[in-house]
Amino acid sequence: MVRKPLNRLIIKSIRSLRTDLLVIFLCSIITIFLIDFWLIDIPELFKGGAKLGQILYKLCFAYISAFIFYFLVVHLKNQKDKENLYGYISNNTSMVIGQAKALILSLENNSGIKLNSAFPDSLELQSICRTIDPNAKAPLVFGYIGNYATWLQYFDYFKKRSNEASNKVLSKGQFIESELVKKLAEIEDCSHFREISMFSNLKIGNTDLSAFEPSLAQYFRLISDLEIYYVKNLKKYETQNIS
Repeated sequence: MVRKPLNRLIIKSIRSLRTDLLVIFLCSIITIFLIDFWLIDIPELFKGGAKLGQILYKLCFAYISAFIFYFLVVHLKNQKDKENLYGYISNNTSMVIGQAKALILSLENNSGIKLNSAFPDSLELQSICRTIDPNAKAPLVFGYIGNYATWLQYFDYFKKRSNEASNKVLSKGQFIESELVKKLAEIEDCSHFREISMFSNLKIGNTDLSAFEPSLAQYFRLISDLEIYYVKNLKKYETQNIS
């Protein structure tokens, strides 16, 4: 496992603290300094002002003590646990994206339609879907040579691998950002996956994939959104080894 210097971990942990907790901590320190080095020498501005100052002083000290305990005992441990698991989360999120990209590459190669970017635009996807017969042989062999999957079974193969990786991420519950949970859940529940679950083992009367074009378009949009999130938040953890 990659070990980070303690000072880097502490700095990163401080940055990850809730802003309101950090602001109250800094205000408490400033208040104590003001009372000790300035306000203590100033006469009471109103009756009971000194007692009120003492109460505030004790509250600030209590908050600082609680904050330090929380930071050292709770927050640092949570951050270390998060760092240790994020390589795993990153790799499996990348796997979800990779399954979609592998499917796109197969669609591109078998249709003979060259894409201008990583994800097909509406016209490219329309052309691809019109080219491929859902009952035709896909580039996947089941069990023995010559036993080719149909394209719908091929879609189901990628769906299962995607959901498998997605579920590995979602199983890490407390360490996952809610935005990532939302994006993975949307992919698992997308119309493309629902359709494939219904039709993967059936021989349908369609002669091309046009009927599946809208759901494929939605699936690729969701994957594109996930990739943007992944590059911004998770890619930096991808090569981290987990122990």
